[in-house]
Amino acid sequence: MGIGSAVGRRCAHAHTGELDADQRCQIGQHLGQLRSHAEALKPHAQRGHHAEHFFITFITYSTMGMLAANTISGKYLIGNFVALLNSVKYLNNNIEGVFQVLRQTYENTLYLEKYLDFMEFPDHKTKKTANLIDAGISIVISDVSFKYPTASQYALKNICMHISCGEIVAFAGTNGSGKSTLIKLITGLYTPECGSIRINNHAIDYYSYNDSHDIIGCVFQECQLLETTILENVLFRPSCNREVDEEIAWKALEQVGMKERVKKLSNGLYTQISKEFDPNGAVFSGGETQRIALSRIFTKPYKLIILDEPSNSLDKKTEGLFFKNIVSLPHRPTIIFIAHGRQELMYAEKIFFFESGELTSVGTFDELALQNRTFIKMYQQ
Repeated sequence: MGIGSAVGRRCAHAHTGELDADQRCQIGQHLGQLRSHAEALKPHAQRGHHAEHFFITFITYSTMGMLAANTISGKYLIGNFVALLNSVKYLNNNIEGVFQVLRQTYENTLYLEKYLDFMEFPDHKTKKTANLIDAGISIVISDVSFKYPTASQYALKNICMHISCGEIVAFAGTNGSGKSTLIKLITGLYTPECGSIRINNHAIDYYSYNDSHDIIGCVFQECQLLETTILENVLFRPSCNREVDEEIAWKALEQVGMKERVKKLSNGLYTQISKEFDPNGAVFSGGETQRIALSRIFTKPYKLIILDEPSNSLDKKTEGLFFKNIVSLPHRPTIIFIAHGRQELMYAEKIFFFESGELTSVGTFDELALQNRTFIKMYQQ
């Protein structure tokens, strides 16, 4: 299975909370050591970054001045001066290389610090989700506003909406109107500055992250594949039962038109993604990568499915196949998707239309085509 598979399995275990106490303790110790090393390197890298310009300038001009003085006084010939000047330039290049390493070290410590902060972030959502699991999912959003920390204007302003259990809705609107931000608020990745988001009549922070993963399926714009097998990428977890998991994965890939493509690979579902860990691994195009990510939606009977521009890299045929299959799921989940194309919006039972962070219109495609001028310009041409 290779190194990539081991990494994928470890990530999946960490994601699902399956690490035992000793493993958690070891990871905690390693994270502590990494943070100590990062803190120790940071001041040296900072000093190197600030001293670089002064040091190189001083060495260059003082050496050139000395060479020029000795040449004028007759101690050096012109040929010696040129040769020594080239040596000084070579020395400067090497000194710059040293400082480049220090700059890179400083940048890496900044990234490492963010990673360590993320890894140590506590999961404060510990309550059970019996009510959420036993029923379908409805969502009520009341007067929600949100502003990014460094922004001067609100990304969303006084948003109110109701999404019924089993309803298929689309978020549409101009670029930067807050659609993706609202998706992240609904999934709990962001916290609104004011207002409330309630799922099945409970505040969103009532539910635990781990339990929510089993009933809420999301695919965001920037979908990523792990450098492990196709099987584990589709399941988004380690394989537990080979026969059962293979059947689930093949059916999921068929829903997005990727079954035949994967079947042609020499190792089928067990093909490693990318060639970094396996020279025989598969490299997929942007559209194929998106289809594999979308196939994850069909591996569980999710109660809520959230899709952020699911067809932005798909051709029209694959887009039609995907939406036809997603809206006809037998367990009838609640579906929210962001769309920019007319064909996608036709699958929605209700469309929420956003402009400049505000919800300006709600209705079916035909209703919005009669009442909202911006909607008409975007989708009636």
